[in-house]
Amino acid sequence: ESILVALNSRVKNLEKNGTMMNMLLRQLNQTVNIHSTDMERILEAVIKAKESFTESSREMTSVKHKFKGVQEKEARYEKFMEETSQNIKVVILAFILLAVFILHTVCTMDAKVKVRENRLT
Repeated sequence: ESILVALNSRVKNLEKNGTMMNMLLRQLNQTVNIHSTDMERILEAVIKAKESFTESSREMTSVKHKFKGVQEKEARYEKFMEETSQNIKVVILAFILLAVFILHTVCTMDAKVKVRENRLT
C-alpha cells in the first residue's frame, strides 16, 4: 500500500507538473505571439522608412538635376547678357558717331550755304 501511495503521490506531482508546464507553455506562446506581432510592426515601420528614404533620395536626385539645369541656364543667360551688353554698347557708339557725323554735315552745309549767300549778295 505504501508503494501505491508513493505512486499516487508521484502521479499527482506529475499531473501538477504537467499542468504547470501547460500553463508555462501557454504563457510562452502568448509572449511569443506578442513578440511576433511587435516584430511585424517593427518590420513594417522599417520597410516604410526604407521606402520613404528611397523616395526622398529620388526626389533629392531630381532636385539636384533640376538645380544643375537652372545653373546652366543662368550661366547661359549671364553670357547672353554680357554679349548683349557689348552689342548695345557698340550700337550706342554707332548712333553717337552717326549723330556727330550728321551734326557735322548739317553744320558744314549750313556754313557753305551762308558763304554762297554772302558771295551772291
